[in-house]
Amino acid sequence: MKPWMKTILDYAKKALANPAVQQAILQLVSRVLFGSPARAMASDHRCKISDPEWIRREVQRLNLKRSARFDCLAKEDWAKVWNGWGPDSWPYVLRAVITWMERYLEVVAGPHDEWYDQSDGTPETWRIVMDQWTSNTHLALNDKFPMSAWYLWPMRAATWVKAKAAIALLEKWSFSAWVSAFKRGESI
Repeated sequence: MKPWMKTILDYAKKALANPAVQQAILQLVSRVLFGSPARAMASDHRCKISDPEWIRREVQRLNLKRSARFDCLAKEDWAKVWNGWGPDSWPYVLRAVITWMERYLEVVAGPHDEWYDQSDGTPETWRIVMDQWTSNTHLALNDKFPMSAWYLWPMRAATWVKAKAAIALLEKWSFSAWVSAFKRGESI
């Protein structure tokens, strides 16, 4: 990475850590997406990360692939593990926007976050997690946009393109986060 790029990224990271900047970005994104803050607040799809218990219920309802530990986690422990799309090291506002962009597949990140919380750092287990992510993406997509609902096909296709992009990014970058989570002994 070139030095000037690193400087810009460092500056952006510091700026995004400021709660006032995060609030301003959320307002700007809401205004762009919904036209006005009032409409944004009235929308079910505003930029926020869903309640952890709702995510857990959806994972169980859809019977998504997950670790054996997932259903046994105490409510408080699960709330610490769930963080939406993206690692904890990213600012909340960035994770909230990405989670909103992937809102139809938000539930897929639930089992994924729980696996990272118990990372063993091995490539074999990481491969299992990635295969589960892909499988769970198909299950969630079929739930939201069933093939029998032909009028939803355009939305299904657009959601699938975003999901494929997320899978490609995870394939490329998430193993280092997997190993890092293991070394730190904590969730990402």
